[in-house]
Amino acid sequence: MKRKFMVFTALFTLLSSLFFFKSPEVKAKRIVVSVQTIADEEWRERYGKDWKSRVWYMVENADEAFYDEFKIDFSPDYCVAWDLDDSITDLSDLLAAADSDVADKGDFKMVFSSQLSSGDAGVTTYAGADEMIVRDTQNQSYDWDTTRHEASHGYYCSHRGHSDTTTDCILNQNSSVWDTNCWDTINSHKKKLQRNNHATKVFDLCSSK
Repeated sequence: MKRKFMVFTALFTLLSSLFFFKSPEVKAKRIVVSVQTIADEEWRERYGKDWKSRVWYMVENADEAFYDEFKIDFSPDYCVAWDLDDSITDLSDLLAAADSDVADKGDFKMVFSSQLSSGDAGVTTYAGADEMIVRDTQNQSYDWDTTRHEASHGYYCSHRGHSDTTTDCILNQNSSVWDTNCWDTINSHKKKLQRNNHATKVFDLCSSK
């Protein structure tokens, strides 16, 4: 009787595995983007020994939504101290100067400037560009939100396609999520930037400490 019960139990277990088997959940692979951060002398003077920590804070907070939605992980692998021309006062010109002066390392170049300048709070050269700049306002929350906004442009998000500035979207800096248009755009291009072999040796690691 005991043997029959064991056979029945084994058969029941086998049938259950056939009829109720669930395939294991496939986890999305993390997409690591090696970020080269550049801080001008005004930024470094303003934040002193904590200037790298401030850069790290901007990048890591900006990438939370990217990671939650697309598994895009911005890794601030390189911190570069940059001495710019003080006569440059336009933010777009500052970005162009940084892009010209600092050799590329990593996949995405993010410039942070405290120099007095005109223009918007942040600039990306064009939708899909791999370089951007953020002007320091000394408001951490606003500045990392601007960093996230500009990084969205790096994944081809454009202000065109938004009905107006009241559309709830990260690109309008009035929401913690992207609207459908931007979400689809980023999702379609989420693998455009990925850590390559050049990032295996860190030049100057940014740190939260």
